[in-house]
Parts: sequence; C-alpha cells; structure tokens
Amino acid sequence: MIEVPYATVAQRLMAGIIDLMIISVISMPIFIFTAKYSLFVQFSLATSSAVVLTTLYYSLTEGALSTSPGKKMMNLYILDSDSFRPISYRQALVRNIIRMADASLLYLPMVLNKDKRRIGDGAAGTIVVSKRRLSVRVISPEEYKKRKMVEGGAYSMDLAVAEALIDKIKEKASTFPAEKLENTIKYIERGVKIDEIKRRSMETIGSDDPCSILAFSVLAGYIPARSILSQQDFVDILEKASLFAFSQEERRSLSIKAGVLRGIDEAERYTKPFRLNILLRSMWDSPRLFREITPFFLASFFILLFSAFFAMWMPSDIVSQLKELMGKENISMPGPFVTAIMIILNNIKVWLLLYGGGPLIIASPSVTAINGVILGSVGGLLMREGRALDFLSAVLPHGVMEVTAILIASSIGIKMGLSLIFPGEKSRYESLKEVAMRYSDLVVLSAVLLFIAGFVEAFITPILMHEHSIAITVSILEIIVLYLFLLKSK
Repeated sequence: MIEVPYATVAQRLMAGIIDLMIISVISMPIFIFTAKYSLFVQFSLATSSAVVLTTLYYSLTEGALSTSPGKKMMNLYILDSDSFRPISYRQALVRNIIRMADASLLYLPMVLNKDKRRIGDGAAGTIVVSKRRLSVRVISPEEYKKRKMVEGGAYSMDLAVAEALIDKIKEKASTFPAEKLENTIKYIERGVKIDEIKRRSMETIGSDDPCSILAFSVLAGYIPARSILSQQDFVDILEKASLFAFSQEERRSLSIKAGVLRGIDEAERYTKPFRLNILLRSMWDSPRLFREITPFFLASFFILLFSAFFAMWMPSDIVSQLKELMGKENISMPGPFVTAIMIILNNIKVWLLLYGGGPLIIASPSVTAINGVILGSVGGLLMREGRALDFLSAVLPHGVMEVTAILIASSIGIKMGLSLIFPGEKSRYESLKEVAMRYSDLVVLSAVLLFIAGFVEAFITPILMHEHSIAITVSILEIIVLYLFLLKSK
C-alpha cells in the first residue's frame, strides 16, 4: 500500500529538464555579456554563475511556491516530511545547496531510496510528492450497496471513502441555492430518467431528496465530483474517511493522503513572501551559532594552514599558468566592477561546494586543503622573490573576510559529514537534518562577508597592495572587529 504519493524518478527527471531549460534562458545574457573577455573570464563567470543561479532559482521558487516551474508543470510539490506543510525558504535553501552532494553522486540516493528522497531532501526534511498519484478509488453504487451489507460498521478503505464522499456532497448540496440545485438535477436528467435515478438513489443511499440524488449521481459517475467539490472538500473527505475506516493501516494511509493534499492545496493557494527580517534574524543569531562550531572552525583553519605551508615549499609555476590562462594582453579584461562580481560569484561557488559537499564526508576538508595549496603556492613563489609583504598586502585586506566565510562553510560541512558517520540514536537523515538546518543561518553572514570581500579585492586591494603598513593595519582592524562580533556573548 502506497501511503505517500512520492514523485517518481521519471517525473523528477522531466521536471529537472524543464527547470534547466528555464535556467539556461535566464543565463543567456551572462554569456552574451562575457563574450568580449578572455576565456578565463568567460569560464570563471560561466561556471560560477551557473552554480549560484541554479541554487538561487530553486531556493526562491521552491521557498515561495513549494514547487519550481518545472515541478509545477509535472504537478510535483515539495512538502515538509513530518507535517506535510509547504516548505520554508530555509528548507528550500538547504535542500538546494546540498544538491552539490547529490550531483556528485549522480543522484543515485534518489534512485535507490524507496521514498525517492535525495540527500538534500534528507538534510532539509522534505519530500517531493506527485498530485497525479494522489488518488483514491471511488466504488460504484452497486459495490457500495454490497459492501455496506457485508461490512456493516467495519468499513474498508473503499467504503469509508464512499461514505465520506456521500456525506460531503449532501452537506455541500444543502448550501446550494434552490435554483442551482434544480438546474443540476435537470442536467443529470439529460442522460438518465429522473424516476430511475430516484429509485436507485433510494436503494443505494436510502433517500431520493435532491441532495441524495446529487450524491448518488456523483457515485454513479453521472457528474464529476470536482464540479461540486473543491480541493479542500477532498481533504475533508479523506480526513473523515480516516475516521470511518476499520483497519489501522488504512486509517493511517487515508490520514497521510489528507495531510499531503492539504499541503498541496495550501501551496497552490498561497505564495510565501520573502521578508527582510529573516535575513536580519539570521545575522543576529550568527555569533551564537559560530561559537557552537568553533572547534570545527579551528580544525578547518589548521587544514588550510597546513596545506598552505606544505605548498609553500613545493616548486610550482602556478602563477605563470594563471597568467597564461588569463589570456594575452590584447584581449579585453573586465573593469573593477565586473572583476568584483566575478570574484564574489567564484567565492560563493566555493562556499556552496564546501557546505553542499558536507554529506560526502571528505569533500569539505578536501576543498579546504585545495584552497590552502593554491594560496600557499602563490605565497611561496612571491616569498622566494622577496615579495612577502606584497603578498600579505594583496591578500589580507579581503582575505580576512573571505577566509572566515570559507572556513565557516568548511566547518559546517565537516560537522555534517561527522553527523552521518556518528548519527547516535537518530537515523542518518535525521542527524544530517539537525546540523544542516541548525547552521543554515550562517549562510547569510557568509554571503555578506563574501560580498564585502569581493568589492574590497576589486577596488581597495589594488590601492593598498604597495602600501604595506596601511594594508596590514586595516587587516588587523578587520580581524578585531569581525571576531569581536562573532565571539560576542549575549
């Protein structure tokens, strides 16, 4: 017995294709805009914007509508796995950041799980349901009579649904204006003689009044139930049927279907507004959450530091390779503003990889180590050339905020990985959800830090690059202000 109408892999795949087509159209102006720049700039902006735009597209549409345009076309909705209510913006964000882990595993968890939940669904506590699969069987009048005689008060699911349907239609019809009810009966008479309908209604339902005739006609298929009942009415029918049904399993199944349909109905009727106070509250909670992950932050810091020191003493031509990748001098390069956008998008992409790769266990420390190697390779080359102060002046003004944000993502990623290895008494998805959802507020703080760092690197760092004392002084002040905020207690 299928209790929850989970979306199938084929349905989700089709929805994903539609969404990717929409994202491609939205991304087109970015590719047109970057065509005049070098291949390095084009590649950097294309890959970074693809990751960031995809995450934003899904997070905003699913947060507001509990579905995306592609899912909507396939009649798929995302609901909270416990309450079957429409999901929050936070759940939408978490499930789509963790998409990184699912994509790395080719979405195999979704294919292999019976409930078709991917890792992102587990981390956010969500399920994807299909409205088309949310159906119950309505028995014929003849079967209804037969079952009622045999089952008596021990109703099966089919009989319970039929009883609830009849009661709801009679209740609804009693509120109709007399003229509307009369016209409806006349419409039914076009296909079947009224005397025949009255006789069969009396035999089946026990009455031949207009409301009973209408209920019988729906049961017999003379008129569709949806012409009389709203989606909320069907929720009421399923809930009432869950009280009628005799079997505990069938009662639970009907109750779940009612909850899922109620969630879909709410998602279709209401669009959740995005409120600025969500961001402000996240910023306010950031210091408390940061203090909780301090041990993992220090672990991430030492991974970055060790990797950087290790790479410093390795022979490397990474700088010359980067210069070659940037293109020849005659190729137009972006100005400071475009450079800032490129840096911000790239940093956010790295942040998303660190956070989203957390469930892969080794992904977050590995990406942190790779960033340390890159930093150490460049630093080592400049130090051997006697330009250590140039290196510090070029990195520290923006690096304080950038590295802090990156290490926060790495810390959460490592904590998520450990939650899967050591789930305790909880299931692995429950343990993962607790970490992913709890520390999702740090996304806002990290985004703010990365935005500021990007503009500092593009506009201020070039000015301070050769002003060593000013650059280092500014960096020290940044560290003091930032970490006084992060480590403050209420």
